[in-house]
Amino acid sequence: MKAALKYRRDPSLVRRVAIVLVSSLVLVASAAATSDAATTTATSTGTTATAVVPARENVSFFYQQVTSTTNMSRLGNVKLVVAGIQANDAAAAARIKATGAKAYRYVQSYWFPKGKIFDGLDIGAHPDWAFCASGGTPMAGRTTGAGTVWWFLDMNEQPVHQYFLDKFLALKAAGWDGVFLDRGWASLTSGDSYNMWNKVSTCTGQPTKAGATFADAYVGIMAVAKQAGVPLIINYGISPFEPHTPLRSDAWNALSTTGLVLDEAISHPGDGRWAADYAVNLQNEQNAQHGGRVIGLLTTATIGAQNRQNVYYGWTRVKLFAVPLGVNTGDAGCPVGGLPCNQSGLYPELANVAYGPPLSTRPASTQCAPRDAIHCLWFRRYQAGMSLLNVSPATRTGVIPLGVSGCRYVLDLYTNRSIDNGRCVTSAVVRLGPWEGHPLQYGTTPWPQPASATPPLPPPPPPAPAPAVGGYWMVGASGSVYGFGDARYFGAASTTNVTHIEPTPSHTGYWIVNAAGQVYAFGNARSHGNAGTLWPGENVSSLSATPTGNGYWLFTNSGRVMTFGDARSFGDMSGTPLNSPIVGSVATPTGHGYYMVASDGGIFAFGDARFHGSMGGARLNQPVNGLVPTLDNRGYWLVSSDGGIFAFNAPFRGSMGGTRLNKPVIGMVRYGNGYLMVGSDGGIFAFSNKPFRGSLGSHPPAVPIVGVAST
Repeated sequence: MKAALKYRRDPSLVRRVAIVLVSSLVLVASAAATSDAATTTATSTGTTATAVVPARENVSFFYQQVTSTTNMSRLGNVKLVVAGIQANDAAAAARIKATGAKAYRYVQSYWFPKGKIFDGLDIGAHPDWAFCASGGTPMAGRTTGAGTVWWFLDMNEQPVHQYFLDKFLALKAAGWDGVFLDRGWASLTSGDSYNMWNKVSTCTGQPTKAGATFADAYVGIMAVAKQAGVPLIINYGISPFEPHTPLRSDAWNALSTTGLVLDEAISHPGDGRWAADYAVNLQNEQNAQHGGRVIGLLTTATIGAQNRQNVYYGWTRVKLFAVPLGVNTGDAGCPVGGLPCNQSGLYPELANVAYGPPLSTRPASTQCAPRDAIHCLWFRRYQAGMSLLNVSPATRTGVIPLGVSGCRYVLDLYTNRSIDNGRCVTSAVVRLGPWEGHPLQYGTTPWPQPASATPPLPPPPPPAPAPAVGGYWMVGASGSVYGFGDARYFGAASTTNVTHIEPTPSHTGYWIVNAAGQVYAFGNARSHGNAGTLWPGENVSSLSATPTGNGYWLFTNSGRVMTFGDARSFGDMSGTPLNSPIVGSVATPTGHGYYMVASDGGIFAFGDARFHGSMGGARLNQPVNGLVPTLDNRGYWLVSSDGGIFAFNAPFRGSMGGTRLNKPVIGMVRYGNGYLMVGSDGGIFAFSNKPFRGSLGSHPPAVPIVGVAST
């Protein structure tokens, strides 16, 4: 796991990327093939189709026990499997290799539990191996709910090097092809909350390198793997080509020519970080020195809401580039009808895809929105398939030549059906819904058809009409509360740096939270706890109550989610670098998910929150500072500080964009069938079937308004 690292958007990067994101349907085909590929020939519609059958391309991460009874088909037809700590290393490695994949074993050198054996080591029995921040006291990292303390390991100790040399050699002897060394992000960068990378242990007894930092020592463990002749994958968490945090050169040297780097932030929901991801994934594929050395992994931290559409979208977005990819979301639900089962979140049908070499140097796009180089129908053609992606909130259709010699039978994996009624074709007639990714696989024989198609989901019931009565509260930065209409006053918080006010479900109470995460409860609201220790630069930006009122979520500007009472976690963005800070977060009406919005308009959806589009990557007049879901949870509105509204699958009720305001809009809340904005001077702008109940605009308070809530 890793903490979020905020990135500044580089306007020149966006412009440079936009130049290459041009519409094109004609690409030059390449006859190149992988060295271990086979060739088959078939004749259809009078044309001989010579197709390359590519080698395995993708990877799988499987942290469960691998035994003789493990269903290995769950992993897919991959070239490499990373397995967790095993009870029987030799048997697990042999079982994986019997599938034709290379077997890599998880190892970490970051921290170990005191008094317990973890992967063969009890650091409590070797206190001299512990890292010290001051004096001779071992530095503790996390403490589990059972009270187990984890000490950081001093990787600069000579005995520790010998321990890992022996371990790597033992794993090699057990049959493992390589080692996956975890927590590279936390060890090598300043993005981790513990900020270990530049610390030097104060109690090293036998240093391998005088004055070595924690990051230096991690590279030293990498070098030990190289000494043992064990190929290595390090978990860097992001692309090693990120311009703000590139992988250091001595780490590349320690990896040698066979080493790989894992990128867990390789994709983002919708159009989030589009320009930045495009640039680094192009480097992941084509970097002059280290291209082809990166593998990706899709997890719930980067796909947004945990569902099949988001997985396919994220997978297809990455596969606009020739990068090996794995999926591990823990999503065990299998769809009904003719769609493939994802088999416990591993999506073997995606792991099985082998596209072969790309037929162009970069992705192409068509049907872009006016003056917009991002919101387009994107595609990348390969010798044995095509990655097809709709990066827009509108349905896109088109006819795209396959770019290969002869015709092919084309299977759309997303629908699990052959296109053009199973005919052998030279072009693909495609129709993609909003924010959909469709991997297309080519074949020289017809694809088997499923017995049935997935039945459409019934439409949700229409929302109940909103009552005509209404009211709202405003809260100031010092905790003062102002009620209007039927919003009753229950008290004020005596504090500073207030960020949010949240009503109870019955509207007979409310919570107030400040930037430090202290929660104040009034009326029938009950406190379920405060945020506790925050990371440097982190603050709590909002609080959302559960539908029962017996719990709440606290959300921070780094994308972290904290749960209290009966609130459940559906994931967060704390392990993903962000272009801009999270400025607002809100639970869905069901309480089974939530949205986060960043100041650049990027949207992150979790649980039953559905991604319908964002302003991420678009040029904004003013930053976004709020998101409001529609009552039926089928869309949302964004508001910017100039009062501009961006509606996504939601009716536009009006805005203040283009109107001169006395003070900027600081937030918005759902109100009746629309929304209500508030300015920092207490001015109210209601766009709803509920009436305006008053404001502070004519008599602004001395302390600015920072939040609004409605009945």
